[in-house]
Amino acid sequence: MAAVKQRVIELIKGLPDDRTLEDILYHLYVRGKTESGIRAVEEGRTIPQKEVERKTREWKPRRREEQHKK
Repeated sequence: MAAVKQRVIELIKGLPDDRTLEDILYHLYVRGKTESGIRAVEEGRTIPQKEVERKTREWKPRRREEQHKK
């Protein structure tokens, strides 16, 4: 846990002095999500691009005329 604390301290030190608390929280959020994503890739927890494309096509709302046919 000390390593995480040190990375957070270094991140904050690297930001300009005029950053707000909201800016700092945003940077911490992005760093956390990035590290989580990298771990997922390293552990093989990914979804192939074609599968993502297929799933997102399913999210699209049906066109009005398609809804009335049913």
